[in-house]
Amino acid sequence: MIAHLAVQTTRTVVPVDALVAATPEDRARGYTGRPAPVNDHTGILFLFPRDGLHAFHMTGVPFDLDLVAGLADGAVTGAGTMKGNSAGRHALETPIRFALELKAGWVARHGTPIRVSLP
Repeated sequence: MIAHLAVQTTRTVVPVDALVAATPEDRARGYTGRPAPVNDHTGILFLFPRDGLHAFHMTGVPFDLDLVAGLADGAVTGAGTMKGNSAGRHALETPIRFALELKAGWVARHGTPIRVSLP
């Protein structure tokens, strides 16, 4: 399923069509074995059934990604860049309900994310 999102930043609102990863299997796969996002308007949206300290891996993902994460109401609580094929797990320090993986450099190009319109 593709979700049509609007990501509000400190500078603009960016439309993003995101593949929804809502099952444990889809969330575990993420971008593993998939091509890199082709532009700033595509990504993968990870939806979790409840708030929690969720972590992400970059095993088998040969390209960098920006990660935007937040709460059930769409408020963004953190953002950063994950290095391709990096070892270990990437986790935010606060509970999240969603995470959105985007083309590397997205935050630098569009501004700090504030809110994501969730499906």
